[in-house]
Amino acid sequence: MLSPDLYPTRTFRLSAYVRCMYISAMTQYPKGPDDSHYADIQYRWRELSTCAAGIVPTRLPLEPAPGEIEMVGDDLRVLARKVDALIEAYGHYVDNNAPGIDRSLFRNVLFNAIDGNALYEIEQASHQLRDDNAERAYYARHNCSLPD
Repeated sequence: MLSPDLYPTRTFRLSAYVRCMYISAMTQYPKGPDDSHYADIQYRWRELSTCAAGIVPTRLPLEPAPGEIEMVGDDLRVLARKVDALIEAYGHYVDNNAPGIDRSLFRNVLFNAIDGNALYEIEQASHQLRDDNAERAYYARHNCSLPD
């Protein structure tokens, strides 16, 4: 069974071998009935490691387009989704064995950490580049020579 949030094809180009490895790893280890929370942690670790084996990070050219910069943010979002699923599984496991913890502290830990910082900076860089390109295009249309 594949997880519904399998990597976007444009962000992580999984080779056929890695894709088969991912599918076999996800179906090879079903969750056990006796200790489902521990089995869920094992499943999440395998899912994370299998996915990490197929990661091809976004490469930025010397003069990237705004969309190419945004793809770096997509890489971080996918990583955060996988790590957050593992952290949440740990929260369920601890809560199952030692009740009374606040499970909400185990949800979206990495995503919340990078959302206001790294992802914001990536989005701002993309918007700035888009604005600069629009300004250059305006001057190219309305002036004979571009300012240096």
